[in-house]
Amino acid sequence: MIGDAGLTEQVIREIEANLRSHELIKIRALGENRAARDALVSAICAATGAEPVQQIGKISVIYRPHPPEQQNNAIRPAGRKARRRTKRSFQGP
Repeated sequence: MIGDAGLTEQVIREIEANLRSHELIKIRALGENRAARDALVSAICAATGAEPVQQIGKISVIYRPHPPEQQNNAIRPAGRKARRRTKRSFQGP
């Protein structure tokens, strides 16, 4: 959420951190002036390299894909789970 202080360096860092962990984030900008909110979203997108996706009222959605090397790390190969031992397997003959 962006408050009365506007777009500060701390806000940009927080948005950047959220874009690193999530590709798609919502940002709420307080204020009644629609043109100011549009300019704010444009400034955020220019500073972070993201793209605006949607804007409904005071909530804007921006998107920035993860870098390719980070996307490859997110995909893990499917491995087989260890076979589950049943109650009877612990009992002797």
